[in-house]
Amino acid sequence: LPIIGYAATLSLSPPSGSFSVGSDFDVGVIMDTAGSAVDGADLRYLNYNPALLDVVDADTSASGIQITAGSLLPIMALNSTDTVAGRVSFSQLAAGGSTFTGSGTLAQVKFRARASGTATVSFTFTFGNTSDTNVASAGVDLLTSVTNGSYIIGAAPTPTPTPTPPPTPTPTPTPTPI
Repeated sequence: LPIIGYAATLSLSPPSGSFSVGSDFDVGVIMDTAGSAVDGADLRYLNYNPALLDVVDADTSASGIQITAGSLLPIMALNSTDTVAGRVSFSQLAAGGSTFTGSGTLAQVKFRARASGTATVSFTFTFGNTSDTNVASAGVDLLTSVTNGSYIIGAAPTPTPTPTPPPTPTPTPTPTPI
């Protein structure tokens, strides 16, 4: 039997940052196969705190909330967001016997900062478990590690008012002697 090297990783990019309440920011899901040929990837799940973050819908023409798919694997099997539980489900597959080898953006999530706090975004992942987040090759999970994210959400900046210049005094006419 062939020996398959377990080496694939998933990471969030950027893994950290500071954002203001009300602002939008993008987080990429980066897949690195570390030289292995893969034929599928599943995010089951990408978790976030819905009290602090919203997922901005990438496809308003379809029902539900979706994230933006990358182009590493061409077949979209699942793309949905549970906004109550705060978790993204996403799955892509290779087409008819093809595979992907390399590194790139599997998907991108646009978050909207909702409230102040530290918002953790994390993969549900246990090494060797095929029913959670995985990167697959011929039915074998190659995923060895994930890099989660932590984002600081601060209060929206208070706009600084522009000072109004004082009115220019109008000169008083000098009285003319009579």
